[in-house]
Amino acid sequence: GISLGFEVESVDKMIEFVQSKGIKVVSGPTQPNPHVKFFFVKDPNGVSIQFVEHM
Repeated sequence: GISLGFEVESVDKMIEFVQSKGIKVVSGPTQPNPHVKFFFVKDPNGVSIQFVEHM
């Protein structure tokens, strides 16, 4: 499938924003190491969209 990714300054603030718009977080937030944190949503067409913060 198709996946898009966007770097953001704050994953926590972006989660608040997308949830305030009625968008469901489908995965995450995940922090696999001390330097990166991310989560995924899906658009209306089913495309996965990742928001990632480099720390």
